[in-house]
Amino acid sequence: MKNWDIEITKRVHEAGASTYRFWYALSVYGMWLYIAYFLFIWMLYSFSRYIALEFIVAVAGTFFLTWMLRNIVRRPRPKLFETSYVPWMNRYTFPSIHASTSFAFATALVLLSPPTFATGTMIMVASCAYGLALLITISRIMVGVHYASDLLAGLLLGIAVSAMVIAV
Repeated sequence: MKNWDIEITKRVHEAGASTYRFWYALSVYGMWLYIAYFLFIWMLYSFSRYIALEFIVAVAGTFFLTWMLRNIVRRPRPKLFETSYVPWMNRYTFPSIHASTSFAFATALVLLSPPTFATGTMIMVASCAYGLALLITISRIMVGVHYASDLLAGLLLGIAVSAMVIAV
């Protein structure tokens, strides 16, 4: 399993080597795009304060659960690439906080969208939300700070936690 993880990580990283600056910017500042996207959707469709609170609890809950798991597992970051930068916040990598919170954002946004949305509007909101989450997630391999399995675990954790918080 470990060899598979390293091989996938190397291939994805090498595929994006020529666009490193783009992936670095997305990796470092991508979460701000999510916040702006949420605020735009919230203002455009007049979400209630209760919905905003549910959204914040889903994303914050995902963040803290991921952070706790990361400090239990304590998997070190990959040192596979010379372009890897060193994140200031945490030296551990499994699961990815960027992946989990990005997909928690997307899931919350989709699940909390008004039921009055037309099908086309819902597809657009979901496509933008999950597309941005996927780009942010991939950016973490491109800058060399995560293995593929870190991202997959974060993706699944983000969707699951966000869906459970909103279902309750």
